[in-house]
Amino acid sequence: MIVLDAVGVEVGATHTEIVLTPTGPRVIETHVRMGGDEIPSLALDATGVDLAECVVRQTVGEKVLPGIRAVLAEERPARCSAIWFAAAPVAGVLTDVSGIDDARKVDGVTDVQLLVRPGGAVTVLESSDSRVAYARAVGDTAEQALDAAREAMARLEFQVRVAAANTVTV
Repeated sequence: MIVLDAVGVEVGATHTEIVLTPTGPRVIETHVRMGGDEIPSLALDATGVDLAECVVRQTVGEKVLPGIRAVLAEERPARCSAIWFAAAPVAGVLTDVSGIDDARKVDGVTDVQLLVRPGGAVTVLESSDSRVAYARAVGDTAEQALDAAREAMARLEFQVRVAAANTVTV
């Protein structure tokens, strides 16, 4: 990739974000690190390639590309992976979360995590730091995986204290 060549990156983990525009792809940003937001786990769920393990092995001098190609060449059913995040619609203090067990039981869901624990501050969605939970899921299609992740998040109920005497259930 031209961007990585320009900064002299030849080996190692990188994360480049691209947006597809009407005039073609445009680079948003690039980093010399693995992607965040559970991207390595999404890739593992969908492809069987453990990116974190590959980075460690490559760091100690192993060649990882042949192993990646071998995993990708294996006969396996196609799988898609998706993630869906939840954010609080109001700012305040998270007092309780319910529905986690139900969320984890949704067919296809591989992980549900709280990013803010009860007692922690929450804000309205302003950035990725505003997220309060996520669900990761797999499916035969991207739509199935995304539907499962969304369904899991829909099963969570957050109680947020917005003022000393008020509690709002969202």
